Amino acid sequence: MASTHTPTTPITTDLSSSSSSSSDAVEEHVQLMAKKRLSANTHARYATHQKLFLAYVDSAEVRSSHAHLYDGLGRFELKNLTAEDFKRYLSCRALGLVPGRAPAAQRKVGKKSIELDRSALLELYRIKGLPPPKPDSDFQKALSEYMRGVASDESDQRPEGVLNAEPGKREMRFDMYLWLARKFLAIGDLFAWSFLLLCWNTMARANNTSHIAFPHLACAEDALRVSIPKSKTNQAGKENAVPKHLYANPTDVALCPVTALGVYLLLGQFSADQRIYPGGSQSKRFSSSLQRVLASPEGQVLLREHGLASKDVGIHSLRKGGASLVLNGIAGGGASVTAVLIRGEWALGNVQKRYWKCQDAGDQLIGRLLAGLSTLGVSFALLPPHFVCTSVEQRRKVALAVESAFPTILRHHPRAQGVLQMCFASVIHHRQTLCETLPEPVRSTFEGLPAFSEDSLAQVRPLLVRDAAFQSPCMKATGIPPHVFTLHRLEQMERQGARQMEGLAAHLTGELREELTTRLETLGVAGQSVTGLGLQQALAHQSTALMERMREEMSENMERMREMVEQMAPGPLTLTGAATTESDLTTLAATGSGGSPSVLLHRWPGDCPTLPCSHRLPHDYVLPRLCVEDGWVAWFLGFGVAPSLSKLQSRDFHSRNQRTYFSKWGLLMSQLELIAEEHATELWRTFQEDFENWRLLDCNTERTTARRGLEQQLRILYPILAQHLDETRPESQEGPYSVKRKRKRVAQRKVTTVAKLLAKRLRTTRC
Repeated sequence: MASTHTPTTPITTDLSSSSSSSSDAVEEHVQLMAKKRLSANTHARYATHQKLFLAYVDSAEVRSSHAHLYDGLGRFELKNLTAEDFKRYLSCRALGLVPGRAPAAQRKVGKKSIELDRSALLELYRIKGLPPPKPDSDFQKALSEYMRGVASDESDQRPEGVLNAEPGKREMRFDMYLWLARKFLAIGDLFAWSFLLLCWNTMARANNTSHIAFPHLACAEDALRVSIPKSKTNQAGKENAVPKHLYANPTDVALCPVTALGVYLLLGQFSADQRIYPGGSQSKRFSSSLQRVLASPEGQVLLREHGLASKDVGIHSLRKGGASLVLNGIAGGGASVTAVLIRGEWALGNVQKRYWKCQDAGDQLIGRLLAGLSTLGVSFALLPPHFVCTSVEQRRKVALAVESAFPTILRHHPRAQGVLQMCFASVIHHRQTLCETLPEPVRSTFEGLPAFSEDSLAQVRPLLVRDAAFQSPCMKATGIPPHVFTLHRLEQMERQGARQMEGLAAHLTGELREELTTRLETLGVAGQSVTGLGLQQALAHQSTALMERMREEMSENMERMREMVEQMAPGPLTLTGAATTESDLTTLAATGSGGSPSVLLHRWPGDCPTLPCSHRLPHDYVLPRLCVEDGWVAWFLGFGVAPSLSKLQSRDFHSRNQRTYFSKWGLLMSQLELIAEEHATELWRTFQEDFENWRLLDCNTERTTARRGLEQQLRILYPILAQHLDETRPESQEGPYSVKRKRKRVAQRKVTTVAKLLAKRLRTTRC
């Protein structure tokens, strides 16, 4: 049986076309990757400078004087360009005399623009397929010498006033930033308002701000966290994105970045684009809005007050102004330089990358400072407006309200639910102010949103928490320095003192009335035995008793106030990066400068929560078991979290045993002080003077040095005291020991033992 063979269909043509298309795709990818070496903005700037250079070489004047630059057909040959030819072009640019350009288009340029001309030329070599001049070539060396001359010429012009003393844009002061924020809000430019606040609060470059996308936003406790994965110092995106914390400002709608972002997202048109500001050249769009507002009559007046011109203020002024604000601080409460450098993403070489890592505490403090919150009061610890939901039904209502406000965004970016909910809460909080500030027709559009109908607001308004500080049922404040908690306690004490004075005044009136009534009844009104002297005695008796009570109350309050002020004395400022609550402060203690303990007041279990803390020691504090010599030092200089033990009282200890132990300790130390006054008078007086001076010192270094000197004086005094301390031992317990051996034995005993012997000796003496 003959076998049949079916000829296969030739596929040579298909393979050829497939190979050709693959080759084209690979070639396109190679060219794309080569182009990706530089950013799109850099390519655009280089293209502008290359176009200017090619127009220069194409002018008739250059063609007639530089014939060697062209081939036989009159086409420009880049390989024939020499360093002298290019330096001539750079000089024409510097003087504003470029051939081939209209006089109206001519302008002088500076060192920065000339450097861009040089970089654009090197990129032109690559575009033309020619090898660029090597760094050690004569071409590059000649251009380097020329650039050094340009830099020297600019430095010579600055003292003469021809150029500004400070190169680049000037920093924007906080009052100008505040005016711009209110101006953009008043004219209804929501894009410029939100972009301004994001640039300022993130301390990011405008180009990076324009590329913020919804996946870069997240909620972090009481703040919005913005992560920018790519920046000028992280071009390849190899380093981790630096998280920046943005805080709401419940007291000023114009400075609240959360509200500005929320209003912009509510009234903006969004699609599937990931970016918050879709479209190209958004930074240029904001720059145009900025210059337009500064060119207004009000803007010109503001610039003149600051001694600036419109050209001195630009987008980069926001970055400089924000960094200057947080470094110098508001009322001196600035942030650390390291935290500012990390947030601003300024590069300081390998030291920063290896050893300085981003921590939330420093960045959170910077975020609150940039939000315009005042460090001089409890308002610095305000929480953002937020919803408190205790049931599934309440969460469902809030979710539906947020979805009705941002339907398009949530459809494309469902993970932005938390961010949009925080923005929505801030917008509701400032809704009344926004309706009064926004112009028409923006106001009508804002008020007509379905999310702000009365029915919708009635569902979520009862769940909104406003003006809460430090903590709420579902949120804790972060980035709060300790002095804000101290200010909070001082305000509580002030309110408590006012209430006490009002109560005493009312009590004074009532008791005087009662005393007078009793006095009149006792003397007998009907018998006409009431005399002026009797009334004066009654008033004097009652007034004396009430004034004594008032004096005791005021003395106790003044003592608490003094302790508060001592805690605010010089010492290292420690940030509470983690969420710190008022209850946490009941056990918070910090060591002051020079090792001298500066103890915060503590609240014990059972104390009234509305009253300020009043105990100098924690509830579970236990006196240490020390030898007499160490106890003598601790009595004056303190031990652990306890301040100078001589300044404590028995009521500062919770345990009865500890109170008894402290009483014995005080008895022993009092005896030692008597011995010092009697047998070491000069040394004791010198120590007392130095001890009082040490308590008044402010400088950390001086306090540390002085404390060491005081400890040395106490240890020099102790051997003199120990000789006479053995005499407190009852004679019945003395044995045939030498004086040296007895002195050593007593010095090694614990404070408790010697105190018991001393108490027994004193009882025997009294008998």
